[in-house]
Amino acid sequence: MAMDARTQLMVIMMEECGELIQACSKALRKDDFDDNQNLIEEIGDVYTMMEIMHDFDLFSWNDVDERVKVKRKKLSKWSNLIEEWEVEEDIYDKDGFYKHHTKLGENK
Repeated sequence: MAMDARTQLMVIMMEECGELIQACSKALRKDDFDDNQNLIEEIGDVYTMMEIMHDFDLFSWNDVDERVKVKRKKLSKWSNLIEEWEVEEDIYDKDGFYKHHTKLGENK
């Protein structure tokens, strides 16, 4: 069965994500985190597919940057991976206009 380009892109992305999951699992089982070539390769493969998805206009990097801020904020609350002071956010006035950029732990 021939797949159109978007279907092929999604299938390959799913496969690459699965390979990254497997590499993460192996790193955990083997306690092999530093300079793990397999992990680096699989991260690179997923990143490559993200770039191609962007080339296909499936998302914008600005939208991803905004999502990164949301996820980092959640992680600062629900995990010990990121401290609150490490989380950045944009501050808007009451009318929704951008005022400035800050870190959550800074005085506003």
